Amino acid sequence: MKKIFLVLLFIASVALMFGANNCLDFDGNDFVNCGSDASLKIGGDLTMSAWINFDSNNAVDRYILNNYDTAANGKWIMLLTNDTGPRIEFAVDDGSTVSRATYPLSNIDTGTWYHVVGVRDYGTSLKLYVNGEEVGSGVDNTGDSTSNKDFYIGQRSDTGGLYFDGLLDNVRIYNRVLTGSEVSDLYDNEASGPTNNLVAHWTFDEGGTSQITYDETTNDNDGTLGSSSGTDDNDPSWVSSDAPLPVTLSSFSAQYIAGSPILNWSTQSETDNMGWNVYRSTVGNMEQSMILNVEGMIEGAGTTSEPTDYSYRDEHNIIFNVTYWYWLESISISGDAELFGPITLTTPYNDPNSNSTPIPIEYGLFQNYPNPFNPSTEISFMLAVDSRVELSIYDIEGRKVITLLDNEIVSGEQMHSIVWNGKDQAGKNVSSGIYFYKLSDGENIETRRMLLIK
Repeated sequence: MKKIFLVLLFIASVALMFGANNCLDFDGNDFVNCGSDASLKIGGDLTMSAWINFDSNNAVDRYILNNYDTAANGKWIMLLTNDTGPRIEFAVDDGSTVSRATYPLSNIDTGTWYHVVGVRDYGTSLKLYVNGEEVGSGVDNTGDSTSNKDFYIGQRSDTGGLYFDGLLDNVRIYNRVLTGSEVSDLYDNEASGPTNNLVAHWTFDEGGTSQITYDETTNDNDGTLGSSSGTDDNDPSWVSSDAPLPVTLSSFSAQYIAGSPILNWSTQSETDNMGWNVYRSTVGNMEQSMILNVEGMIEGAGTTSEPTDYSYRDEHNIIFNVTYWYWLESISISGDAELFGPITLTTPYNDPNSNSTPIPIEYGLFQNYPNPFNPSTEISFMLAVDSRVELSIYDIEGRKVITLLDNEIVSGEQMHSIVWNGKDQAGKNVSSGIYFYKLSDGENIETRRMLLIK
């Protein structure tokens, strides 16, 4: 089933958000030692970021991220402090001069996740960001702040103690300046954050009984929980993370198949996503677009860190040889909207006397429609040659649920479509979840994924 594609593809991002969705819980007596690799000896430009959920914001020093080195007089720190009023502080120190950017703790609620980023532009400025917005800044009058101490998460590195109390997720260290727009994008989409000059990244997704949290970069700045490689009282606990998971769009494409535009899109994660709207225009202006799904919102996947595939057939009037712009709009349960796109699709000529190059025909297995679905969905395919075809449904564990088709099929420009009603071979309704449909002609096999929602 060799396929010839007429596909205009827009990649919004490629991401996996928060992996297994774990984080570390520091109870005011815990820490992680991440060592002193050369990649963490940063004396100049620097960015450090973390998702933080504070159990307490009382006015005592609590070190979140740091490599405090009194002997070498070099250090960079993110902490809670009260030496000039309760605040979050991002600071660098060369032994004689301290430069700071701060944010009042009165603006922070306990039990709530915040994305906190400190950025040092060496010799120029320090900036502190909370949830993608710059909230504090200071002049950088500090020299080289290279430290010889191990990098610690959750306690002061040189003397110990001064423990952080709360949850931490996705800690990143860069040896460069992240721009304001990069910080904002990182807040909106943690998993597809920039990777250039990323020297350490701990996702805290290991969980279980692991005593190691692994550095996702090639520098292997793996962190050891607590004061030993075994279990001890200084180990933070693995807990499930409910840090924000925005809608992360991994692909958005348009195809012209059998007389209709077909839109396909995939997400890598979603948070409180109630559903989708689809818009179309003949000009690249969203304000002049029309909503296509007037029959109702396309149901979203709610909150999930698993990939989800969607498809939508544009059955509205189409003019040949016209370029259409398409947008997606995700709507959260709280009513917030996020826009993706546009992508474009040019419909083919329909003039038999035209000398234009004919539009290639796409053969093979297409994305089911609708997807996600309840209770039934349509699966379509086109064959390049006459074949005996089997079309079967499998569950996520690879067990065959039902065979929908096992016949000789004639090839040509005819679209073959079969409806699956969500039942197994015995006629019983299957449970909601991810299923795979596989098309085989004896030589080639194609498989696609779909989601049944109840």
